[in-house]
Amino acid sequence: MVSSRRGYGIDRLISWISHKKTQDPAAGGELIEPAVQPPDDRDSRGTSSRREVLKNLATLPFLGALGWGTVSHARKQVDVMSGATIQLNFSSLGELKGELPVGKIGDQEISRLVLGGNLVGGWAHSRDLRYVSSLFKAYNTEHKVYETLMLAEQAGINAVNIGFATIELMARYRKATGSRIKVICQVHPDMENNDYLVNINKAIDYGVDIIQIQGNQVDWAVRDNRIEVIEKMMGHIRSQGFVAGLGAHTVDSLIACEEDGIIPDYYMKTMHHDNYWSAHPRENRFPFEVDGKRHLDHNRFHDNLFCLFPEKTVDFVNRARVPVMGFKVLAAGAIEPSDGFRWAFENGADFICVGMFDFQIVEDVNITIDVLNNLPGRKREWYG
Repeated sequence: MVSSRRGYGIDRLISWISHKKTQDPAAGGELIEPAVQPPDDRDSRGTSSRREVLKNLATLPFLGALGWGTVSHARKQVDVMSGATIQLNFSSLGELKGELPVGKIGDQEISRLVLGGNLVGGWAHSRDLRYVSSLFKAYNTEHKVYETLMLAEQAGINAVNIGFATIELMARYRKATGSRIKVICQVHPDMENNDYLVNINKAIDYGVDIIQIQGNQVDWAVRDNRIEVIEKMMGHIRSQGFVAGLGAHTVDSLIACEEDGIIPDYYMKTMHHDNYWSAHPRENRFPFEVDGKRHLDHNRFHDNLFCLFPEKTVDFVNRARVPVMGFKVLAAGAIEPSDGFRWAFENGADFICVGMFDFQIVEDVNITIDVLNNLPGRKREWYG
């Protein structure tokens, strides 16, 4: 059994489950669920030892008949996973080709392959396939998300980039397992109440490691001539001692920020080529149309293209003097991983953020290792 002082183990999980609900006299003695608090027992042990502990934990019927059934009972939900059938399958880890390379963003050491948060949070770019988002949510239950995160950590992925709505889930995961996975949280301003900092402060309260201004929010702020919002958010993130990232779908947004003197600690930019069937013609592309209207005309945007001007993006990335994290490198599933990963790294990305189901993780890690071991076309020096 793993020592509890190391922050991992089934004892820690059972303890967390048993204390998840408490009596509240003010509420008439009814059971209530307290707010999740960030882990308070962080230590300085190395990644390899943490992986070994996770591996040991994974050999137990974790979250199975006992573990997850207890969680379900505690939440007064129907236990639909009874029986000794729910076990974490880590057998594919034997197929790993080696260690996943790492780099640095600020003072944080990050794996070159970062787990994307859309599949964890239940969002999917489905083009005109209306069932896809529902299918993702049906498959990626919280149980499955835990499995996926644990497998990712075992495979060498030490960071996840999440939307703001997922911070509670990640806090629960880290509290339940003692995980030290680095959480990169995307934040957005509360434009309705002119409160640009509220979600930054909430993310800090939940114990995230890196804070990034969400890409579509940066696009919209630049589009609407509200670039001062970005500047204020960036300044506040840094004033709190956090690495500050700047995301975008449209490269014009990052160019405008650069021209205004707003340089982040790293960029997160959509990076993919447009050599796939559903990409609409270049002459019909317009800045800021990602996240905009979806047209029925096949020659216009319909949730189908996320790096509108690839060459312009590559030019910007190659002159950037801070780390760049490419995302949507597979154009939401339209590009093969071996092709998309190579294109992003060869064209200047220092890290790539990829949404992955559990069954894709080992393969994607291996592809990343292979690509990074053979990059004859890369001209940009590595940042981070």
